[in-house]
Amino acid sequence: MCRMIGAVWSSSEGSVLVASLTKLVYEAARNDPLLGRIARDTRHCHGFGFLLLYSNGRGYRLVYEKYDAADELGEGEESCRENLQALMYAVEEVAELIEGSEHGLLLFHARRASRGEPRGAMYAHPYTYTIASRQGPRLIALIHNGSVYKDAIASILGVDPAYYTDSQALTVWLARQLASGRTPGEALAEARKFTRSALDVVVADIAPSSSGLRARAYAYSYLPSSLDEKRVEYYKPVFYTAPGSRGYISSTILMLAKERDINLGKIQHEQDKVFTLELS
Repeated sequence: MCRMIGAVWSSSEGSVLVASLTKLVYEAARNDPLLGRIARDTRHCHGFGFLLLYSNGRGYRLVYEKYDAADELGEGEESCRENLQALMYAVEEVAELIEGSEHGLLLFHARRASRGEPRGAMYAHPYTYTIASRQGPRLIALIHNGSVYKDAIASILGVDPAYYTDSQALTVWLARQLASGRTPGEALAEARKFTRSALDVVVADIAPSSSGLRARAYAYSYLPSSLDEKRVEYYKPVFYTAPGSRGYISSTILMLAKERDINLGKIQHEQDKVFTLELS
């Protein structure tokens, strides 16, 4: 159970929008009424992380950070409070970088770990995987809301599931699919077979190109028909297309954006369709 953003922007108007949405990640993580309908707690306070690629006209900068106070404070209430405080500062810092940029790509994720899943900074999203190629390293990064059948994926990968989270195993599986030559659309469509509660994912694909750098993100959602109404509302995908920006946001962030009259342009809730977010 997580709240997240995956977005690209290509203008000052788009950067302001993405910066505003980034700040809402903290609010959604601190007190999420949609989470409260399906869980005892309303907080996503089990760590966070982001991957930010941006340019101010003088070259690209890549910033990647993951944090979970559970590494030092354990998995109790103290680390939960510390994670939320750190998240509050992180969204402000990231938003400031975005607002000062010309264009970029962002993955931002606030985690609520599934019961029994590993905790700590290494298990916070985004998860990354590097594919070696003649053109140079191809970086794959993934954020995920929902859960998948980890044991099934680990069996295919030939690894011990105890050392992975379900989303982490999914990242390795997906990256290997891409490394074998499959398209993101093909790989994501096949990944739906692993869905347990929901498969809301945004995958960044960043690699060198003849023109310097190629960066895209792919957003995809699949919700099983067995979900009840409250869980559908929580996991419901939100794809937006606004002037200068395009992306995926969690349902709680959409709710907060509406309360603040933030214009997200065209909103779509389609499932089982790959949305390509290309950094121009």
